[in-house]
Amino acid sequence: MNKWLIIHAVAMIWVYATSGGMFYAFGGLATDLKTAGDFSQTQINTLGGTCYTAGLSAMLPIAFFASNALRVTFVTLLTFPIIGWGLLVWVMATRPESFQLVMLGFIIACIGDAGAVTPANVLFVTFMEDPLTEDELVRLIWDQAWIQKNAITGFMVLFALSGGLASVVYIYSPGLPQNKLDWFFVGSFVVSCISLVVGTTWIAGVDLVSQRLRRRGRERGLRVVANNGVDDEGPQPWEDRSLLTRWILLLNNLDLWLGFWGLFFLFGPAVNFYNNAGSMMLAMGADEDALGLIYLLFSGGQIVGRIITSSLITKSKSPWGPTVCVILFSVVLFLVSLVLWLDMDLWLIRVFTVLNALVYGSLWTVIFEIPTPGKLLPANFPAETGFNWAEGYGILCFAPAFSPLCFDYLSGYLYDQHLEEGSIFCYGHKCYSRYFLYSA
Repeated sequence: MNKWLIIHAVAMIWVYATSGGMFYAFGGLATDLKTAGDFSQTQINTLGGTCYTAGLSAMLPIAFFASNALRVTFVTLLTFPIIGWGLLVWVMATRPESFQLVMLGFIIACIGDAGAVTPANVLFVTFMEDPLTEDELVRLIWDQAWIQKNAITGFMVLFALSGGLASVVYIYSPGLPQNKLDWFFVGSFVVSCISLVVGTTWIAGVDLVSQRLRRRGRERGLRVVANNGVDDEGPQPWEDRSLLTRWILLLNNLDLWLGFWGLFFLFGPAVNFYNNAGSMMLAMGADEDALGLIYLLFSGGQIVGRIITSSLITKSKSPWGPTVCVILFSVVLFLVSLVLWLDMDLWLIRVFTVLNALVYGSLWTVIFEIPTPGKLLPANFPAETGFNWAEGYGILCFAPAFSPLCFDYLSGYLYDQHLEEGSIFCYGHKCYSRYFLYSA
C-alpha cells in the first residue's frame, strides 16, 4: 500500500475519533447538564437538537468553500471546537445557569467537530484528485478502490464508536455532575488543541505529495490526466449554465426529494432517542450501569448498521439493496415504537436502542452514497448541475440537520407536560408514551 495512504489514514483516524467523541457525547452528559443548570427537558432537548442542526447544516457552505479553499476551511473548522469548548469551560465555572451561553458554546464546538469531517474526507483522497501521470494512475487504481470500499467505511465506524465510548466514559466517571462536566469540557478543549496541530501538519504532508507528483510528471514528460482518466480541461456539461439554473435543475429532481424527506423522517426519531436515552432509562427507574449499557448498545448497533449497508453497496448488483435494508429496519422500528407507546419496559427500550442504532448507522452510509451517481438513487444528481460529491453531501445533510431539532423539541415538550410541581424529572411510562406514538 502507498505509504502516504498510511500517513493520511493515521490523521483521519485522529480527526474522526476526536470529532465523533465530542459530537456524540451529548447524550451521555445531557442529564448532568440539566441538573447543573437547572434546565427544563425542553431546553435540554432544544440544545441537543440545535447542536446537531448547527453541525450538519454547516455542511453545505463548508462543502462549497472546501471546493475552492480546502486548506483554509479545514484549519478554520479545527479552531471552532477550541473556541466552543473553551467558552463552555468558562461558563461552567462562572455562569452554569446561563442557557444562552451554554448553547452558544455547544453550537460553536459542534460546527467544528461535525464540519471538519467533510474537508478531511477530501484531503484523504487529494493525492488522487491531483493531476497524476498515467503510470502513477495505473499504480494507484487498487489503492483508490480500497479506499472507497473500506477506508471511508472504517472511518465512519470509528466516528460512531468514539461517540459511544465518550458517553460511557463520562457516565462512569466519579464525582458530582458539575465536576464531571468541568473535566469533560477541559478535556475536550485540550483534545481540540491537539487536533489543530495534527490537522495543520497533515495539510503540509498533502501539499508535499502534490508537489512530488507534479514534479515527477514533468520530469518524465508524460501527459497529465485526472484520477478518473478524463481530461479536466475539456468542456463540461454545466459550464454554459448559470449557478441559478443548476440549482433549479437540482431542485426539480424527484430522486433528491425522495431521499431528502426519507432521511428527514428517519433521522429525527433516531437522534432524539440517542439524546434522550438517559432520561428514558431514569424515568423507568434504571441505575447508572444501565445507562452505560444503553450507549454501548447504540454505538455497537450503528456500527453494525454502517457495515451491513456498506457491504450491500459494495457487493449488491442492485442499486436499491441498501435502501431496501433501511426500509426493513424502519418497519421493525415502527412496530417496536407502537409497542413502547403501549407499555415501556427496560428490556424493550434496549431492543429499541439496537434497532434504532441499526437504522441510524445505515442512514449515514446511505447519505454518503446518494450523491454518487449509479448507487442508491439512479441519476440522483444530474451531470448538468455540476455539483460534486462534497456539495451533494452538504445539500442532503440539511435533512438530518433539521429533523432532530423538530423531534427533540416535541419530546421535550411532551416530557415537561407530565412533570410534578417543583420537579425537573419525570418518572413512569407517561413521560415518553405519547412521543413514541408520534415518532412511529
